[in-house]
Amino acid sequence: MAEEAYRRLRMALPHPLDDASFAIVAETPRGDLVGIAWGVEETDALTLVPRIRLVQLTVAPRMRGLGLGAMLLEQFLRGVRERGIGNVRVELSGAAQETGRLFEERGFTVAARTLELDLAQWEKEGFG
Repeated sequence: MAEEAYRRLRMALPHPLDDASFAIVAETPRGDLVGIAWGVEETDALTLVPRIRLVQLTVAPRMRGLGLGAMLLEQFLRGVRERGIGNVRVELSGAAQETGRLFEERGFTVAARTLELDLAQWEKEGFG
């Protein structure tokens, strides 16, 4: 379910090379892609202040555990600051929630919480 929601979200986003996007890429010396941090510039609906929404932070499975995700995130944050944008938002869902500590260790705070209920499971467990 979370994967399908991510696919729909990504289809609505500008291309990573679009002016509204900002991306940091990690490659091997041979040019093989091993990781990416990609964000999209948007305006906060309440404050009308520009921000970057980090929509993808990923490292190739064979390269995980080496600190590349942390390095990509830190380079991404520096790059956003250099663009003159003072706010970054990341929304974690599904398995990505396990990476929350990576963000919290760098000063991110929880700004929202989304809860979901599978009604079939709810009924099966005797709540309904």
